[in-house]
Amino acid sequence: GSTTVTVTVSDGQFTAQDSFVLTVTAVNDAPTLGPIAAQTTDEDTTSQEIPFVISDVDGPPQTCSSQFLSLSSSNSAVVSPLSPVGWSGTWPNCVGTVTPVPNANGNVSITFTLSDGTNAVSKSFTLQVAAVNDAPTIEPIADLFTATNTTLTGIPVVINDVDGALNCGPSSSA
Repeated sequence: GSTTVTVTVSDGQFTAQDSFVLTVTAVNDAPTLGPIAAQTTDEDTTSQEIPFVISDVDGPPQTCSSQFLSLSSSNSAVVSPLSPVGWSGTWPNCVGTVTPVPNANGNVSITFTLSDGTNAVSKSFTLQVAAVNDAPTIEPIADLFTATNTTLTGIPVVINDVDGALNCGPSSSA
C-alpha cells in the first residue's frame, strides 16, 4: 500500500517540513514445509501415510492437493514417482500417502515439494521399506491319469518365490 510521510525539522525558532509518498510493493514469500521425520514400512503394504505441516504468509492453499504438492523419489524401483500419491488433510496439516512398488524394499529418499505457483520449497526424508518373506506360489497342476505300476515322469510343475529361495522336494498324498 501507500502512505504519505511528513518530515518536520525545527531549530527552535523556525520549522520546515516536506512530505513524500511511500509505496510498499507486496512480494510473494515462499511457502514453508515443516520437518518430516524418517519413516518405516514393510514391503507390500498398500500405502504409508506421512503427516507434515505447511504454511504460507501470503495466504494458505485451499487444499492439501496435487495442485500445490508433488513427490520425487531417489529410487524409483522402491517408490515410483509415477505411482499415485494421495494428498489429504486440511491446511496446514497435510498427509502424503506413498505406495511402495510391490515386492520392493530398501531405503529411498522421498522429497515433498510445495508450490504457491511462484515459489516452491522442498523437504526430503528417508523411507525405509523393510523386506518381508513372501509366500511361494505354485501354478495349478492338471489332474493326471495313469495305469497301475506305471512310473510317471516329466510332470510339469511351475513354482515361484519372489524372494528367490525355494526348497523343493517330492511329496504325495493318497
